[in-house]
Amino acid sequence: MLLSECKRCSLYKNRTQVVKPLVIGKHPQVMFIGESPGKNEDLQGLPFRDTGKNSAGYWHWKIAKQLGVDKSCICINTVQCRPVTKDGKNGKPTLIQIEKCSVWVKNVIDKYNFRLMILYGAFAVKSVLGFNSSMG
Repeated sequence: MLLSECKRCSLYKNRTQVVKPLVIGKHPQVMFIGESPGKNEDLQGLPFRDTGKNSAGYWHWKIAKQLGVDKSCICINTVQCRPVTKDGKNGKPTLIQIEKCSVWVKNVIDKYNFRLMILYGAFAVKSVLGFNSSMG
């Protein structure tokens, strides 16, 4: 199955499109894993969109630039489709959705020989390390 055709979990029902991993450079050195795509990522099909100073994408690219890896990195989320709340806002993925989507994350991890993985938040930790964590 292709990522663009994925229906492994219920998130496909509300997506505009799958948010595909973003690979920058021939030999990316750092992999960033975030929680889930937001509305702008869903519309554009790419993760970590910078939509202004308070957006997660803004802070991500600021960090990547300070680390000197903004031209050689991989960006992906724990789920590739936007979770939506009942009132249409950005939601949180469930552990089942993260598990169903983990095949896509693992494929990207296995494909590239990066040196550092940066996990943004508890959902990314749960996705990659597979255990319950608390961010408090």
